[in-house]
Amino acid sequence: MLEAHCKAHFEAIPEQKAYYSKQPNLSKLSISRQPKNLEEILKVYTEEVAETGLNCNAATNFGFFINHGLFASALADFVAALDNQFPNHNFYGPGIVAIEHTLLEWFKTIFGYPKSCLGNLTSGSSIGIIMAMKAARDNHNIKGALISSSVAYVTSETHFCFDKAFDLCGLSDMKQRMIPMDDGGRMLPEALKDQIEADIEKGYKPFLVVATAGTASIGAIDPIKAIGLIAREHGLWFHVDAATGGLFALVEPAKFDGIEMSNSINIDPHKTLCIPTGLGAVLINKPYIKTEDKMAKYHHELQETELSGLIDNGASISFELSRPFRGLRLWLPLQMYGIKPFEDHLKGILHLTGYFRKCLTEIGFQVGPEPDLTVSYFWYEIPENHDNFHGLLMRLIQEDGDVFLASLVVQGRKVLRFAVVSTLITEESINRAINVIQKCLTCAIEIVKATNTMHGITY
Repeated sequence: MLEAHCKAHFEAIPEQKAYYSKQPNLSKLSISRQPKNLEEILKVYTEEVAETGLNCNAATNFGFFINHGLFASALADFVAALDNQFPNHNFYGPGIVAIEHTLLEWFKTIFGYPKSCLGNLTSGSSIGIIMAMKAARDNHNIKGALISSSVAYVTSETHFCFDKAFDLCGLSDMKQRMIPMDDGGRMLPEALKDQIEADIEKGYKPFLVVATAGTASIGAIDPIKAIGLIAREHGLWFHVDAATGGLFALVEPAKFDGIEMSNSINIDPHKTLCIPTGLGAVLINKPYIKTEDKMAKYHHELQETELSGLIDNGASISFELSRPFRGLRLWLPLQMYGIKPFEDHLKGILHLTGYFRKCLTEIGFQVGPEPDLTVSYFWYEIPENHDNFHGLLMRLIQEDGDVFLASLVVQGRKVLRFAVVSTLITEESINRAINVIQKCLTCAIEIVKATNTMHGITY
């Protein structure tokens, strides 16, 4: 039964819609005392869960950095759940800890981090960023009255996860400086340096700068090396948010020059390495306040065991204690396929991003600056009511459902954005998306003309 369900799932993928406006029937998902057979349950799951909302498996899903997930990763999750071993401590699961550390060592080599640095596999960058911000806070002893006089340097493209991390680390009262960017959405190093020096003159304590290696909105990579040199000169903690773009360093390392200078990095393998959502990582190349003393005492009293080398155990640095064995979902595919297919995938989606931009210009759209990675935005040039028109266009695309895109505001104007991530995306699926976009564009123009909401516009 389950095999038939999986077979039907994979056979249906090529023609699946990217978005279903249908809402689930909650009564069919309720818990009852009566048992049901698996066939009935899977039917309900397909109709009330899989066929609602965003379909991450669709070859025309260009909205977010969510991949369809490799079957090998799904198999790995099944094996890990079946064994159900504790992955957070070497004493209980030495083999599991070894696998996860193998992945962390691989990440360290990609970014030029020393073997001595700490690392942890997380559920995603939100948790990794919190851990990194805690390390930054503790290393700079930012507490009490120092918080309000301390300064962090970000841009308008810095992910909102950092605001959450600042709140959770007790840093919400510190000052944040929004550093200007160039036309490509990259932080301006000279502006950063000037702002730091101005804050020092005012008696403030600059302590943190966040660079982004692949912004979520437009795929820009900040000038990492230049920022790192400024951070080093002024003694700031230098963090690189590489959730979206970091693993492109496998194929285009020059774009990430200087990342080895950072004090911490967060990455999300689930965004670009074709695995299911739920696997991130953080690397911290500075002392980190761990919990080994309390933890060792607890385990000694509980099991009468002496535990050593707690720096090698995730539970000594992570906020999580009970957690799934998430590392297997990447380790198993790497063992089965090797690294090269993943590198080929990254090269392929970089090419497809250029192809998508080219196709959009051919049907009359304007495109944003050349992206560093696989994200770009576009718009249709009209004389007035720009935002209303693009809101209408976006709504028509979502109602069609065959393609899923995102929208955002760039320089005060609404634009549409696409992200090329999935291994299922091909030139053919992009052509399919272009046909839908063109159809909806024509419809939007006709609606505007018919309702006379945009007087005096010539198309």
